Amino acid sequence: MNYTSWWARVAASVVDRFPPLFVVIFCGLVERSQRVTKCLVDQADYSLGPYCATGNSVSGVLIWLAGIVVAVLFTVWNHGYLQGTTGSSLGK
Repeated sequence: MNYTSWWARVAASVVDRFPPLFVVIFCGLVERSQRVTKCLVDQADYSLGPYCATGNSVSGVLIWLAGIVVAVLFTVWNHGYLQGTTGSSLGK
């Protein structure tokens, strides 16, 4: 029995891991682009000027969480179901 070469195993690993990694990174970038900046203007006598803070938006966080769920579901399907029923994943 001949074993698969090291480079073929590396390529298979990249094929198996790239789609969920891409989804998480893409959704993270979308989340980062959706951040919101709010400025508070204080009218007190000793005010130093407006105070601005940047935070996450609800839609951005939901998109990021959806990306994580999709990545986990893909990984479970690819490594759990597909590899369990056929003996090979997409990369293999």
